[in-house]
Amino acid sequence: MNVNKSHATHKKSRKKPLFISVIFLSVILSIQLFRAREVECYTQFGLCPPDYVGQLTWLVGRTLIQPLPVSKIRNDLKKFPEIKNLNVYRRLPSTLVLAVNLRRPIGAVSSSVLGEATSVDDEGWTYGEATVSGLPLLVLSSPPGQLSPLETQALKALSILSPYSPSRVVGFLKSSILEAHVGASTKVLIDIARPVDSWQPALQKIFDRGRIKSDLPAIIDLRFLDPVVSY
Repeated sequence: MNVNKSHATHKKSRKKPLFISVIFLSVILSIQLFRAREVECYTQFGLCPPDYVGQLTWLVGRTLIQPLPVSKIRNDLKKFPEIKNLNVYRRLPSTLVLAVNLRRPIGAVSSSVLGEATSVDDEGWTYGEATVSGLPLLVLSSPPGQLSPLETQALKALSILSPYSPSRVVGFLKSSILEAHVGASTKVLIDIARPVDSWQPALQKIFDRGRIKSDLPAIIDLRFLDPVVSY
């Protein structure tokens, strides 16, 4: 009986190295098989610009079994300030997919009306040259890397005014008072510290009435509870 037990134990001991060898071989084959042969990159608007993928050629040939180098990818793409964030995915057996979320400009800032303008997103981050000429423009003496909450709110107010203007809306901020130039002849004054819904409905009524009568005001003062309109 002891002989049978010894024989069974010996058979198990022979199977164990074989099992480990199979696992080891499977891992090696997986590492060789699942390698990145292609890097695909998409934004919420479609394919990424070629420059993005051009920064990541080192990913080709990298194994997809190991953890993905997300931090290094983000670091390599920091030179593109329009990128808000990104995620990286595997599409086995051989593709790495980048999902890039781009910043959306709500306006632009510049140190002068005719100066070079910089795009600004809804969080107040400035990035890159403003390529859309119709974006509302906030003129600041020295535009920062990120706008203050008050400056961001001022730019959002200018974007609300944009549909009422046939040309670019330009604004100047002094303390919490925004002076916005809408069209060729209308100036709008807004206290940015007040909630938007405290002045936007009145603004819309004034512009709607002015369009019906073909007589837009010269000044619309929305700093107070009751707007003051001058022709």
